[in-house]
Amino acid sequence: MTTLGNPARTTGFAPVATPANWMALPHSAFVINVTDPANRGRVQVQLSAIDPQGEALVWARVATGFAGPDYGLFALPAIGEEVLVVFIDGDPASPVVVGAMWKGDDAPPEDTPSDDVNVWSLNGRNGSRIAIDESSQGSEVVSLETPDTMKITLTHNESIKLEMGQESITISNSGIDINSTGSVTVNASSLTMKASSTLVQCGSTTFTGDITCSKITTASVVSSSYTPGAGNVW
Repeated sequence: MTTLGNPARTTGFAPVATPANWMALPHSAFVINVTDPANRGRVQVQLSAIDPQGEALVWARVATGFAGPDYGLFALPAIGEEVLVVFIDGDPASPVVVGAMWKGDDAPPEDTPSDDVNVWSLNGRNGSRIAIDESSQGSEVVSLETPDTMKITLTHNESIKLEMGQESITISNSGIDINSTGSVTVNASSLTMKASSTLVQCGSTTFTGDITCSKITTASVVSSSYTPGAGNVW
């Protein structure tokens, strides 16, 4: 049988009444420690039914979506979480955590208002969230948000929206919309704007440096100085 240096092999389990085939059964367990001394991505668990006093804690590997040298899906259960443990080939030295379970009054982070499951999400303990929402066909949404006010929303066939408090940038089929309660600053070594028409609505506009244009149409001009030149007939 395969061994991973599991203390269960040397210390044994607590002497409580258990079925003879207990290693062939899945077990409810609670995570006690997540700092693996061998750095193998294991967690230390207490098997609830056969070790209620925590006298024979075991180190268990964690099943994940994919795993390899320095890559894989890293999602360890936290201390105190309830997990499901199985033993590979019935070997007491080869326990594996195959999943976690909401326990007692712990509520899942999403509601299921109908028989259809159409929301899938990854939620951090502090409120970070990545979610897929397919509750509205044709307007499916993928969103990413932090615990505060930052959020990115991608809506199928509609828009991409980046939000931070009251500030937002929306990219849609109709154009790009930038909303800010503060200032918007663009810095570049060179800036080119191309449009069939441009509308600037503001109380006043200030330019520093020279302005060169092929034609100006204006109702009035107010200037502190005037330089005569070709076409300057005012």
